[in-house]
Amino acid sequence: VRTIIATAAQEGMELHHWDIQGVFCTSDVDTEILMCQPTGYSLPDGKCLKLCKSLYGLRQSSALFYENRERWMID
Repeated sequence: VRTIIATAAQEGMELHHWDIQGVFCTSDVDTEILMCQPTGYSLPDGKCLKLCKSLYGLRQSSALFYENRERWMID
């Protein structure tokens, strides 16, 4: 990584990067995904959490990431 940055600086190139975990976590969820409460978080009995944003590690995360990436590239 340092070599790439040094070479880009010497050649006057412009570098761009993506925070992959951040991108995965900011993708809007297009289907209803329910999850159990995390440890230390209390909910009334019989309740669960509905995700509004993608979580890193979900099976749908990569598909949502690529959908968002396509929209960003087109815009």
